Amino acid sequence: RICRFRFSPMAMAVPRTYACPTCRESFTKWSLCHRHVQSSAPCRYALGVMLDDQSTIQELCRATASKKPVRVVVLNLAGEIVVGASERPLLGSQIQTWVKAMVSRPFILVQGDELVGEKPLRIGDQNEDVVTLNIVFLQNLCVVTWGHVACGGDSNAVADRLAGGVTSITRNDSAFAALKDAGEVVTWGHVACGGDSNVVADRLAAGVASITGTDSAFAALKDAGEVAAWGKPEAGGDSSGVADRLVAGVISITGNGSAFAALKDAGEVVTWGDARFGGDSSAVADRLAAGVTSIAGAGMAFAALKDSGQVVTWGEAQHGGDSSAVADRLAAGVTSITGAGLAFAALKDSGEVVTWGAATGGGDSSAVGDRLVAGV
Repeated sequence: RICRFRFSPMAMAVPRTYACPTCRESFTKWSLCHRHVQSSAPCRYALGVMLDDQSTIQELCRATASKKPVRVVVLNLAGEIVVGASERPLLGSQIQTWVKAMVSRPFILVQGDELVGEKPLRIGDQNEDVVTLNIVFLQNLCVVTWGHVACGGDSNAVADRLAGGVTSITRNDSAFAALKDAGEVVTWGHVACGGDSNVVADRLAAGVASITGTDSAFAALKDAGEVAAWGKPEAGGDSSGVADRLVAGVISITGNGSAFAALKDAGEVVTWGDARFGGDSSAVADRLAAGVTSIAGAGMAFAALKDSGQVVTWGEAQHGGDSSAVADRLAAGVTSITGAGLAFAALKDSGEVVTWGAATGGGDSSAVGDRLVAGV
């Protein structure tokens, strides 16, 4: 006699162990969740630079699925509520962005005896309803420089503007650009390499959200999605050729040695700078018109990841701009790309790693190929 079992769909339900921190959509596999956060424009924009760190994103998505929603209360050290309660986005950097929108003074957030950084917030147990953070207001932060005078070691000419309110500093080979809390940019160093930003000073006076550099130029992304570039024209300091495409809608900028690639909210890629380094992407323009979710840069090339899991490359052929040798393995299923000086490495949803570019720079992984076929 054969026993026959009837399986209930409910009994066979597969646990959903990952969830998007932004929209809370849940998934049974990490590869599906990762593809979602890469391809969904609102979710990708909310996570920002965190998408570059796959291990952190994976931990965040796992925590989102396993923990019930809690609320965050930000207190000053006297125990008084400073900002109030908000739904926890889980990621420390997102909480900082939320608080920054309401607090104009420089601050740090502390959870217990640890700084709140890019990792998910610590949650005590499954029944916890509130996470308490302390806010510590900082005194005005100043910038101190030293080193070769011509390359930014002497900032005396802008010392009064660097005496307070600076939140981050970006450098290239010969100059610096400081971003202040009001969105103003202050530059110093080699004049031709971006140390002099007078040509775009009016556009850098306020509203800048981030700054990216090549070897000899800078590009600033403004809150409205506009891009302002300065420095050596041949290294990306002149974006006039694509200016009409950079007035709005840009969500991120990637630089390599001498070119920039901007990603727009519709998934379009706009490039400028040295053509050999990828500043000219006309050869793959049809594949970069839509659907791109992220861009990685190497020394002289770029690689774009599309929402279908396909990879598109351009720039110096021998340094990763030509991926034809592994094109069949990059046609689908890629979840992230990392660039080195002369090569790229792509991670697939199966756990396989694909490499290309200069063999001496990591483009040839055949010596460890058997260890990169799965499980990474």
